[in-house]
Amino acid sequence: MKEKTGFREWKNRLPLEFDHAIYVNHPGNRDLVSFDEARSRHHYKNCGMAEGRICSDVKCRRDFVGLVPAGSAILEIGPFFSPAFTRPEANVFYLDVLSTEAMKKRAATINGARIDSIPEIDFVWQGERYTDCINRKFSVIYSSHNIEHQPCLVTYMHNLESVLEEDGAVFLAVPDKRYCFDHFFPETSLVDVIQAWIEKRKRHALKDVLEHRFFFAHNDPVRHWQGDHGVNRAILPLQTEQATSFLAELERVISSDDYADVHAWKFTPSTFHAVLENLFNLKFVNLKVTRLYKTVQNSNEFYVVLVRGRA
Repeated sequence: MKEKTGFREWKNRLPLEFDHAIYVNHPGNRDLVSFDEARSRHHYKNCGMAEGRICSDVKCRRDFVGLVPAGSAILEIGPFFSPAFTRPEANVFYLDVLSTEAMKKRAATINGARIDSIPEIDFVWQGERYTDCINRKFSVIYSSHNIEHQPCLVTYMHNLESVLEEDGAVFLAVPDKRYCFDHFFPETSLVDVIQAWIEKRKRHALKDVLEHRFFFAHNDPVRHWQGDHGVNRAILPLQTEQATSFLAELERVISSDDYADVHAWKFTPSTFHAVLENLFNLKFVNLKVTRLYKTVQNSNEFYVVLVRGRA
């Protein structure tokens, strides 16, 4: 597919979010082989979705990345040491908060980080508008596990749109809070997002920082799918050492303007879709969901394609 072909022209060729034939014929769904389309949709809505059953050609991140047309001009955000696209195979540019050398130094402190996989960063972002550090537009923007880290979701969406070609698309891999360390935290609401926008938030709320530091769950998706979420520490008394650390972190956050790298937004596929749809309908953003591939069993992420909804 040629790069000049806009996503508005081919978005209907993207895999269906729910494909009856795939659902009833997948080896893991042999109990559904006799279901017609109406019955299979009913089953997925009432059972299969919660069970994480395969219902689409997009079953994993590799499938999702494979949807990007060959030859597209791609902006990949936050690649660190595992970029989804690499040069020269892909026409990709990278944006990150650290330079290549700074990322290599950071990776050297992380067990298992592949320093030799860190790409050359084209745009180092330090909190300014994307258009202040990026001098071109892209037909595809790919962002994996970045959106939840943004202090202001609306500002992030505006930044994405500002460097997206008119007929381009944004590809997002988003963590599902039910199957990661956000399990016990409340889901993000539309009001949460709007409040951050009204406050012009550039750093995370105190609540998000303290929750992330002290009350997170384990991060094993298989255990979460099995119903083993671990202990909800938020409902337990802090022990003496924990209380000391809590007070120290509280003081640090209050007295410092440093950015804390935590999750501000906690989504499931359904709440993400609802929040984005409401933001679009209320005209806070100009990007809307055209595909959302739901979380499959034993994974902890879902996949979203956004396109412009208004000229």
